[in-house]
Amino acid sequence: EEPFKHVYLHGLIRDEKGKKMSKTLGNVIDPLELLDKYGADATRYTFALLSTVGGQDINFSEGRVKFARNFMNKIWNAGRFVINTLKDFDPESVSSPKFRREDIWILTRLSKISERANELIENYEFGEISNSLYEFFWHEFCDWYIEISKLRTDSTAKWVLFTVFSNSLKLLHPFIPFITEKLFKLLPVKEKSIMLSSYPEPDDFIRDEDIEDEFNEFMEITRSIRNLKSILNIPVRKKEKVFIKFSNKKLEYWKRYIEHLSSSEIVSEEIGGLRRISDAVLGNEIYLYLNKDFPIEESIRKLKKSIEKLEKEIENLTSRLSNPNFRDKAPRNVVEESELKLKEDASTLKLLKKHLKELEG
Repeated sequence: EEPFKHVYLHGLIRDEKGKKMSKTLGNVIDPLELLDKYGADATRYTFALLSTVGGQDINFSEGRVKFARNFMNKIWNAGRFVINTLKDFDPESVSSPKFRREDIWILTRLSKISERANELIENYEFGEISNSLYEFFWHEFCDWYIEISKLRTDSTAKWVLFTVFSNSLKLLHPFIPFITEKLFKLLPVKEKSIMLSSYPEPDDFIRDEDIEDEFNEFMEITRSIRNLKSILNIPVRKKEKVFIKFSNKKLEYWKRYIEHLSSSEIVSEEIGGLRRISDAVLGNEIYLYLNKDFPIEESIRKLKKSIEKLEKEIENLTSRLSNPNFRDKAPRNVVEESELKLKEDASTLKLLKKHLKELEG
């Protein structure tokens, strides 16, 4: 009788410089100390995140556990928000949720991450699924849906918060069992333990890829406004007037959320007599207007300085990449990173020159 049906082999855990850990070198990291310092969940999640198919060796540093601990804090803080929002709320009281577009988007994303989680776990790709769950929970659920939900008080929004958060905990539970169990028990759930609940399946949730595409466009517009403000060093929370020529009338639904998430005031028509800088994303034209007291001359000087610095960086990267010795001897990933950096810098330079021209009138 076979003792095991499946055996998972991982690579050797090395120090951050790739050297084998040994008492002689003094580079041994005691896992018990990591548990005491960062907690079991953060430590478990770190090694799940680092695992690779094929059993490649892992270069480990304590900084990786700090990253995981920050994620645990994020989950806990999101849990506090959801639990407080759901106070005295019974999910079963919502028999027919009246979904809005943002609800459909996050449920679509939940369906897709559930599908991916099941596939990757089946193939023992623990590193890939750990990273995918991190991206979904932090950068989709927390950064977007939770922020949008703060503008709503309706029962459907609460039902969606409950559904997405509780199922996110289920998806994360194999990797971080303690914090997920603790938070799950604080939710209005029937199960006595998260371990008695079923793992989420993609068909458990609705899907609408058209709404998903629309939401992606809304995110890009919001990011564009944030970037325009950042280029001119406008404080994040300072409201500025913005005019948007939407590529599709459907996108006008998102005006309220764009204003909230970019700290802007969307005006219905273009404003004469004010300087502005602009951007275009996915066929949408975005104009950020500057008040008459805005320090334009100072911004022009800073932009010129940024352009000069960027041009020197591009010159250095171009010289490096045109050197045959660098291309032949440098690791492939270093060459690829340099090529990508050159491409990004060139794109940024073009954008900064455009904004400089707009400011100079």
